[in-house]
Amino acid sequence: MALQTGAVTDNFTTSQQARLQNVESQNLQQLVWNNPALKHWNHTYSLSQVELSWQLRHEDEPINTQLGDHETVMAFDASTYMHHGNSTLWGRAYYNNGRQRGIKWNETSDLQMVYPYVLADSVDTHAMNLERYSFMGGYSHLGKRITWGASVGYKAGLYYRRVDPRPRNVTADLDLKAGIGCLIGRYAVAVSLAFKNYKQTNNVSFYSELGSDKLYHLTGLTNDYGRFAGTGYSTYYKGQQWAASLDMHPIEARGVSASVQVSRLAFDNVLTSLNKLPMSHVTHNALAAEATWLASSWRARTHLAASRRVGTENVFGDPSAQVYQQIGQLDMYHENRFNVGIEGVYEHHWTKAFVGLHPALDYHHLNTIYADPQCRWRIDDLTAAVRMQGGADLRYLFMVLTMGVQWVHPTYNQLLITATKTELMGLQRAIERDFGYQSHNRVVWTAALTADVPVTGRYVLRAKVDWSHGRYWASNQTHHLFTSISFIF
Repeated sequence: MALQTGAVTDNFTTSQQARLQNVESQNLQQLVWNNPALKHWNHTYSLSQVELSWQLRHEDEPINTQLGDHETVMAFDASTYMHHGNSTLWGRAYYNNGRQRGIKWNETSDLQMVYPYVLADSVDTHAMNLERYSFMGGYSHLGKRITWGASVGYKAGLYYRRVDPRPRNVTADLDLKAGIGCLIGRYAVAVSLAFKNYKQTNNVSFYSELGSDKLYHLTGLTNDYGRFAGTGYSTYYKGQQWAASLDMHPIEARGVSASVQVSRLAFDNVLTSLNKLPMSHVTHNALAAEATWLASSWRARTHLAASRRVGTENVFGDPSAQVYQQIGQLDMYHENRFNVGIEGVYEHHWTKAFVGLHPALDYHHLNTIYADPQCRWRIDDLTAAVRMQGGADLRYLFMVLTMGVQWVHPTYNQLLITATKTELMGLQRAIERDFGYQSHNRVVWTAALTADVPVTGRYVLRAKVDWSHGRYWASNQTHHLFTSISFIF
């Protein structure tokens, strides 16, 4: 009996619903489910899950120096997705507690969000403690011709260290989404609007009687805002993001599903300790699209994404009564990204077993430029990957084994650094090492084993182990391990 259907139903047992959660085809689409008006068709079943997990990331040498080479996280995660008549409710809450080690040239959190403006020092720092919290909930309703939905989510993070330098970073991220659509023939067509409000505060303290280390306000690659080096130990980032989408999905999960999304993020980096001086500003414009063909035993997806990030540094005159007057601004940092890919999933289901194959091919382009002194980081690469999956009912439990390999081949690379301050030469060496890892071939092997044990027809106990191993340039190796125990109902 195949466990795939386009119609919403709760006729499956919890064990069968849990199996559906595991198969590759159920997780192929990504963008279309960002629209809350279409969440009614995300799954054909209702399912809730409570999970305890532990994960490890370890690298012999850091692939990205500013993210460190070691991280461990304990997590509690609860999620639900429920159909009730023509209404659908979903939600998630989690708490993470962990430690990060080996971070260099970075005292800021959410690096991918706030880059290139990073508060940093040149010393080898001790472990950073982290706590993350998140709450999210959504509701959608399907009428005779109209479907609509909305969701709200909030994420918060606390990152701190108990030895010098002692950063205390607090992040807050509020997400609001709303969508509305209509049924046209066999399809649901909807639009959505999303808003994000983001803030991060950084406060770095030194308690040592021997004095403090010098902090730098990095502005991209090997550069910093030299005028404020050694000052501005309290900063914050504050910004908003707007996004809109147009989405289409087949009602019976057979046919073409497509989505186009555009977004614009803008935020300021402000030095609190210098009378809230607006040191820099970032704008990030992005476009993403996907199209998926859904069939009974196979699915194919093509996707693309493009973005441009511009960092603007404000220019100030001499201070008067501790107030800096802004006299100009310069667009110094430019980052262009583009990626396009195609992937597919084929599955065959029997009564008590299934097999699946998931090949993928992607092209990535990254071009980062700093205007003066001129710097450039450019890498183009091709990624080929394949995952194989098999599951079987072994009387008292259902086992799923997934194995895969990913091969990345850079087709073009360029690193240009024309001038670096003597005190930032350590940062330049780190950038050169990071570039070496990204500009050479690498292979990542993955394996995962999931065991579902039914507890009557309504409950399932799940154990999962997920492992990956990467081999990089210069014999560097990476290791990721994720283990969890879940209760599904």
